[in-house]
Amino acid sequence: MSFDELLHKLKNGHNESRQQAALQLGRLRNHRAIEPLIECMLTDKYPWARKSAIQSLVWIADSQVINHMIAVLKHDDNPSVRIEAAEALANFGGLESIDTLTESLISDRDEKVRARCAECLGRLKIKAAVPLLSAIVNRDPSEQVRNAISEALEKIQH
Repeated sequence: MSFDELLHKLKNGHNESRQQAALQLGRLRNHRAIEPLIECMLTDKYPWARKSAIQSLVWIADSQVINHMIAVLKHDDNPSVRIEAAEALANFGGLESIDTLTESLISDRDEKVRARCAECLGRLKIKAAVPLLSAIVNRDPSEQVRNAISEALEKIQH
């Protein structure tokens, strides 16, 4: 399928077609796909299409998408999409990504998102996160999050 056909599917296809088009565009690693994928990530009604757009933007690996990923992690209504955005931010790294992961670890309403943010910080071995992680490790109401924070602390400190 051509690049233009994939763009058409991304914008006009049914749910699964948009999702598949997003993934195929990412596999092409064509920078012309960045803007349409950002639009999909931010506005598509189908969460799996948004997740696929995030994955594809990571494959294309353009740092211009970081602010959009931050917006998704902070504001998307679907926890699975926010988790995908957290993973993407961890892949990109950088101060803004780390700050957003830390903020979401503290404030996200979904325990799976908070746990993934802790895992990402641990994988990145962010030593500056140790005081915060140490302070909140026993405060989160979710055992899953507390365990993820403990594991993150262990990874960072070793």
